[in-house]
Amino acid sequence: MVSENNGVYQLTEVGKEFVSDPISSIIRKIDTEEGLIQILRQLSLISGGKRADLLDEWGKYTKYNSNIKQDSVRKDYLRRRLVNLIDRKYVERDGTTYHITEKGLGYLQSVEDIAPNPTVNKETQLNKDIEAFNKDQRTLLKKFLAETTPYQFENIIKDLLSAMGYDDVTVTSQTNDKGVDVTGISQNGITTVKEVIQVKRNTSSNITRPILDALRGCLHRFDAFQGTIITLSDFAKGAKDAAFEKGAAPLTLINGDKLIELLIKNNIGITPKTANYYLVDEKYFEEEENTD
Repeated sequence: MVSENNGVYQLTEVGKEFVSDPISSIIRKIDTEEGLIQILRQLSLISGGKRADLLDEWGKYTKYNSNIKQDSVRKDYLRRRLVNLIDRKYVERDGTTYHITEKGLGYLQSVEDIAPNPTVNKETQLNKDIEAFNKDQRTLLKKFLAETTPYQFENIIKDLLSAMGYDDVTVTSQTNDKGVDVTGISQNGITTVKEVIQVKRNTSSNITRPILDALRGCLHRFDAFQGTIITLSDFAKGAKDAAFEKGAAPLTLINGDKLIELLIKNNIGITPKTANYYLVDEKYFEEEENTD
């Protein structure tokens, strides 16, 4: 990209293209070889994912396309490339979750249009079909939850908490629950903590701050240190702001999307399925040729 003549350095034509065009063929080639296109492809197949969600496929990709052997290096490479993609507005970060942007989708499509790979395209379409199917199942799961009775819904939450490692999970009496639906013992570091859970199956309106205030007010009745509110809907801004109010007992807020995510992760109300397929290892045959 840079040439030298008698101590004078100047950009080559390739260098000029690299500097002047943010989606030039040179940059597309670098992004492909450095694995940034692979990361965009992975993010395009999911509604949003944490770094841990990307590591499995990223590990397979780097194992096949690089000499990286240490997991720590593989993770750091992923982190650095995500930062690069965020800086270029191809990816956005919400907390610890990464999403591909419309700009990122457009760039990914431009790369795949210019250098189509039939095998990759078929695999990508297969994964898109699976994600579309799973999206429909998430919608169906939420529909079934919305149609349960309040007591059924509380017992579903009981099953979820038990699967998440809570001990002594109990659904409280329907006639004298004092605003608390489920109680359990959670592990907070090396300390066990009693927690109270209020379940609001409501899907028509967001949970407001008075609900949080009421739950905090009854923690002492259960000798509880903290509480959780679970709803199929969402939380109003005032409720979100009050969840970690200074000097007040901490409250965890779980909305409908997060609840669906937790149920799926812990296999509650769903049956996980595995689809097996294989790809020919073209690199294996290249290595064979080089040894002859």
